[in-house]
Amino acid sequence: MQRLWSGVWLMVVLTTTMAPSLALLHFHLHRTYIERELCVQRAVAADMRTCHGECHLAKQLKALEQESQESFPGPRLELRTDPAVQPAMRGARVYLQAFSICYPRIEPSTAEGFTSSLDPVPWA
Repeated sequence: MQRLWSGVWLMVVLTTTMAPSLALLHFHLHRTYIERELCVQRAVAADMRTCHGECHLAKQLKALEQESQESFPGPRLELRTDPAVQPAMRGARVYLQAFSICYPRIEPSTAEGFTSSLDPVPWA
């Protein structure tokens, strides 16, 4: 089941990442149809055209960009800037009592038959 969900998420991520490339691939595969039927210069004589269907590609890419901007959660997230001290607490005083913590004393010791790393080298 986990493999299925990971495959689904992988396809979603790849599809959203590859959307501009897929739009460009679609444009190149169907360029003659786009140039003849969907281009803004379709009424102009063929030798006078300068667009060659790129206007349709620009519209598709702009629509993809707007869609990605709308689906991005950035604007929907709210940044809360609450004051660190609430207004009702401004006059209140908090007294903290200092205390000391007693930690156990640790004595460095070595096991029998071993020398400490702090001892001098025996051959020096």
